[in-house]
Order: sequence, then structure tokens, then C-alpha cells
Amino acid sequence: MSNYSLDVVFNSATAPLVPGPIYAMGFGFAESPSGTWEEDGQQVEVVPDGANFYVSVFDTAPNTQAWVKEVSVTFFDPDNPAVIWPYSPFSNPTPPPATLSNPLIGNPQKDSVIIGSSPGCNVANASVWRIGPYVVALPDKIPTLTLSCTVLITVLVNPNDGSSIQQFSVDPEVQVEGGG
Repeated sequence: MSNYSLDVVFNSATAPLVPGPIYAMGFGFAESPSGTWEEDGQQVEVVPDGANFYVSVFDTAPNTQAWVKEVSVTFFDPDNPAVIWPYSPFSNPTPPPATLSNPLIGNPQKDSVIIGSSPGCNVANASVWRIGPYVVALPDKIPTLTLSCTVLITVLVNPNDGSSIQQFSVDPEVQVEGGG
């Protein structure tokens, strides 16, 4: 079974016009069917139940000193997009699988840090972080589930100044399909 990644891209040198999250951010999906990551585009990503799923974060700012402090992924009820889904569709990969909370919050500096090659982003010299793997898990008796989510990236722009925070936000969709 393939591995999947939601790839989000931002530039920590972007200056906000007003306080709040910056919506100057891109996203795409990547799939690794054979150990090599391939870009999959921005359409809704269809992920089979039980697949491994990552969130990969790219900062395209040249020679940046900024680093990703937190990645937060919030899933919304497919029947009412204004309501947060009661749980995350991801679980821990270690047995026994445990459903993770919604929003899913990761600290790339602590959880998993990758600097170098890109799973799905074609930007050279980007700083790259990744959280996961998580296992996609459908609720019982639901064959397919399309979930909207908001990915909020919190960046510490200056590591020597704890108040130098910027946030970047994007809203992709993930469709989980079961086996029956």
C-alpha cells in the first residue's frame, strides 16, 4: 500500500498585512507507491483506509532562520463544514492503534525533523519538516468519508524572540475510502 503526504508550502519571509493567519500558502498531495515520492496535485486526495499518512511542511524562504513550531490539522464534519469533526481520522501506527484527537497537533522540531530532500514539493533549498506517519482510520460502517480540514502552521520567525510568531493557513480535502 502507498504512503501519502499532504504537502504544505509557505515562505516565512512573507509579511502579513494584518494580524492573523496568512493565507499565502500552497498545498498539494504526494504519494509513494514504491519508496519514491510522486507529486499528486491539489485535487481531493483519495486515501485508502489503513494507509500511512504524513504532513510535510516546506519553507521556501532563502537562508531562513525561522522554524516550524507547530502543525495543527483540524477536520470538519462532512455534513456540516462549520462543525469540527469529533475525532481525527488518523491514529497512531503502533499497536494497538489509538484514535488521535481533533485537531491533530504535531511539533516537527520534536516529533520528526527532515531537512533536505522533498517528498512532493519541487522547491530547491527549502527547509523541510514532516510529522507522521499516522494511519488513516474510517469509523465503523462508513465506506467513504470526505473531510475538509484546515492546516495551520505556526512559525517562530526569530528563534531568539518567542513572540515573533507568524501563522500560515490552508484548507485542503482528504477522502478516505474503505474496502467495502
